[in-house]
Amino acid sequence: MGNGVAASEKTAKQPGRAAASREWNGRNRRVRPRLRALVAVALALAYVLSLAIISIEFTIASRDRGPTVPFSLMLVAGGLGLVLLIGYIAIRKRFIHPLETMVGRLRTASRDTVAPDWNLDEGATGEIGAIASFINHHSLVVRDAQAALTSEIEERKLAEVRLRSSRELLRSIMETAPDAIVCIDETGAIIIWNAAAERVFGFREKDVLGEDLNLVLQNGDDILRTGAVRGFLDRDLPALAEDPTDVVATRKDGTSFNAEIAFAGWESEDGRCISAFVRDVTEKRQSEEHIRFLAHHDSLTELPNRTLFNDRLAQSLALARRDNSKVGLMLLDLDNFKQTNDTLGHASGDRLLRVIANRLQAQKRETDTVARLGGDEFALILPQFRSAADTETLATRLIDIVGEPVEIDGHEVQVGTSIGVALFPDDGDDIDQMITHADMAMYQAKEDGRNTYRLYAEQMDAEVKDRKQLLADMREALAQNGFQLAFQPQVQLSDNKVVGSEALLRWDHAARGPVSPGRFIPIAEQGGLIVDLGEWVVNAACTQLQTFDTLGLPPMRVAVNISSVQFRRGNLVQATRDILERTGASPERLEFEITESVVMSDVERAIDIMRELDELGIRISMDDFGTGYSSLSYLRQFPIQKLKIDRSFVQDIETEEDSMEIVNAIIGLSRSLNLTVVAEGVETDGQLSRLTDAGCELVQGYIFGKPMMADDFETWMGDWTGGKPR
Repeated sequence: MGNGVAASEKTAKQPGRAAASREWNGRNRRVRPRLRALVAVALALAYVLSLAIISIEFTIASRDRGPTVPFSLMLVAGGLGLVLLIGYIAIRKRFIHPLETMVGRLRTASRDTVAPDWNLDEGATGEIGAIASFINHHSLVVRDAQAALTSEIEERKLAEVRLRSSRELLRSIMETAPDAIVCIDETGAIIIWNAAAERVFGFREKDVLGEDLNLVLQNGDDILRTGAVRGFLDRDLPALAEDPTDVVATRKDGTSFNAEIAFAGWESEDGRCISAFVRDVTEKRQSEEHIRFLAHHDSLTELPNRTLFNDRLAQSLALARRDNSKVGLMLLDLDNFKQTNDTLGHASGDRLLRVIANRLQAQKRETDTVARLGGDEFALILPQFRSAADTETLATRLIDIVGEPVEIDGHEVQVGTSIGVALFPDDGDDIDQMITHADMAMYQAKEDGRNTYRLYAEQMDAEVKDRKQLLADMREALAQNGFQLAFQPQVQLSDNKVVGSEALLRWDHAARGPVSPGRFIPIAEQGGLIVDLGEWVVNAACTQLQTFDTLGLPPMRVAVNISSVQFRRGNLVQATRDILERTGASPERLEFEITESVVMSDVERAIDIMRELDELGIRISMDDFGTGYSSLSYLRQFPIQKLKIDRSFVQDIETEEDSMEIVNAIIGLSRSLNLTVVAEGVETDGQLSRLTDAGCELVQGYIFGKPMMADDFETWMGDWTGGKPR
């Protein structure tokens, strides 16, 4: 094409000349007007020859005609010349010029152009026009074919690019896929092996190509010979669709693992192939197994949970019916576990539960079942027990085993257990009855002093019904203002003044008479009534304070016991604020007594609550101090003003020096922390004397006054002379 451009430039510079030389059939030729010259020469020769002939004829004729012959000769010559000129012009326009144009374009066409757009004059005369039409038409056909071929070539190139891109994408997907991808041909030979397969099996690609599937899958041949895989390879199936299946795979080092395999079929140039997607499901199966285990076992102790316990108990009862044998059921509830959990923290409580679970497991027979039903409650299913005596022997042994001390976080912890026992078929003939009756026996053991066992007896049904009735009566009494407060004075030893009193809840049942707080308070806690009951006590104490002021009694504080449930779950601060606003009582006259176990269960939250109460103006005292596990570092943070020495230390100070030493230590601690100390449960002169000598500030106990109803307390205050009451 470069020559064509050069020729065009040369032609443009030299108009009127023939086109510059072009390459045509490998030879350079100049385009010359040969046909035009040839016709002109031929016509000229014909003209000359004609003139010669005419001249001869006229010469002969002129002998007779005279001088007119030359003139005639001139006319003939002129006419003949004009005719020849016109003929030449016509021939040149109709024949020579179209032919020259055709030849010129053919000669000057670029060798790189297969079928240029000739645009020849199809109107030329005769064969020349036909040739021009033929050339134009076939040039158009060739150009269309060339365009189609070019388009096809471009499409093929694009397809090749896309194919390469798809292959690269497929390769990148295979190499980054988390699953091992192993492709095999119809013979079962491995043809593709991705990076994940190298990680999963340990074989490099070069080591496995061409090998059988048996190299990495146990029974690999069986997979290829059966099922949908075989059907696809044999072309019995148009496509391969098969759910994933579990197989055993083998690593390079010979170890086996559980795998999940799925197949996909595809066509290649060499035939049908199979892609196997292999996933190591060892962890998945372990997780599934763990989930199944947790569905029937306790996550902390790994003992059977309540679901599995019920299933095992049902099976044991069914076998006992068939064999006419007995089944023992024991329900165990740990004594004082809640206090340990609250004071040492839940992590320590969990460790204690695991120790107890291991101890129980060590005592069971192979056919027995030890289960954890929740919290600190355990159960034992004892198939083929002969008699109640056998269960009593085991219960005694379990009480001793559980009661052995446990070292936890530097503390020696010791808990007991209350056990309830029911026997099949004596005490029940189905699961619900057995559990209910064993539960009744366990609660009876708790009420009988704890750390003991009780066999179910029919009268326990009456006890359960009685507790339910008592709870219903308490709800009614609370709604009808049927409770009362008793007040026990607190005396300041320095001047024998009554500076306060403790408000104690009392209930005089309409039918039962006075019911002990030790009886109805636990029932209120179990029945969810303790928060409402506690708010009633605070409200009644504030109201009574106003009454005492109206009667002219000396100003004093009233202390109210706050239960653990009320402190943790109730809206204690807001409820107290509402009561103070409603009754008009001064918050400085109100004192809350909180035990160590209450605050140690969640120290940070307890401190926040106590600070809010302190900001409200309410005084806080630590009740039963010395019986829990208070940390001195926390004790300094507690916004408390008073420590109460538990009566268990006071009652022995006359006879046991250890108890007196504890009392002295508490009094010394109180002084160092600038806290007031109160000794409760003081009943004798000897106790009072020793407390006075030790520097105790306040005393509460029978030696000064028993808990009294409000009217009796008012009378007692009127009779108080600063010494023992008259």
